[in-house]
Amino acid sequence: AANPYSPNSQFFICFDDARLLDRQYTVWREVTSPMEKVDKIKRGEPVRDPDTITSLRVAADVK
Repeated sequence: AANPYSPNSQFFICFDDARLLDRQYTVWREVTSPMEKVDKIKRGEPVRDPDTITSLRVAADVK
């Protein structure tokens, strides 16, 4: 993001090294399951009518 303090969010799903993102974004580590859901996310830059995240759980917080 142009402004690191902007009240917005971005995330990247990388299928290879993406060194340009180093020290700019937090690493989530990996998709645990199911990859089919990730495959359905719209791709491209910029994406028209982008998908939205309606819920997210941090694995460390899941009980």
